[in-house]
Amino acid sequence: MSENIDDVVKVARVDIIKNPEWQLREKLNATRVKHYRSVYKSGATMPPITLADIKGKLYLIDGWHRCEAQVELGWSHFDATIMPMSKSEAQWKAAAANLTHGESYKKPERKKAFNVFISTKQNKATGGKLMSYREMAVAFGGDPSHVTIRKWVKDDHPLLFKSLEKHKGDWSPDMLSIKTGPTEEQLLLERLHSLLVDVVALSKSIESTSGITALNSMMTKACEAISHPKAYVTTPVVTESDF
Repeated sequence: MSENIDDVVKVARVDIIKNPEWQLREKLNATRVKHYRSVYKSGATMPPITLADIKGKLYLIDGWHRCEAQVELGWSHFDATIMPMSKSEAQWKAAAANLTHGESYKKPERKKAFNVFISTKQNKATGGKLMSYREMAVAFGGDPSHVTIRKWVKDDHPLLFKSLEKHKGDWSPDMLSIKTGPTEEQLLLERLHSLLVDVVALSKSIESTSGITALNSMMTKACEAISHPKAYVTTPVVTESDF
């Protein structure tokens, strides 16, 4: 593990969890991925990706395009910085990564980011008091305005809207959350099931005995890694001097 959050280390691709629920973009920008791929191939430096250490597991929170470019290049280890975080902190950091830098979110993506802002309780000021619409607009990066923030709260967070309208920003029992819909783990399991279905389907195109043997070996190793996960290991990145 990195001892300093500014340290750049090498992390194995297999140790990086890319939670699809934390990727708010409708899709990655293929042109940007292609450009990053060319930059990496040229030997030029790129900023490391950012990972959150959540109870010993690494989650990608910033650098989705850079990560995909390195995956397409077939690299097995990526440069990264690691920051210890809680799950809610990491989820918000992932959502906020492109609010003020990088490729800006489209409006639907920005609204999804605001929903994460609310679900991870970023709308609570010091002392636990709820932020006003104006305060939320500032904390969210200044875009959109407090008028749009109020509309989003009204549309997607009726209990919060009721509390803010009734108590002018003060907390009330109306704010007790009611969870509906599938959990994050259930959504992940659904995605994993879909990926495994694709694996089974693709495996049917393998006809040679050696190919089937190789696939069985890969699946055995994958099952072993899932059943007995190992702690991630990093390697410090040493910056070479120009002199």
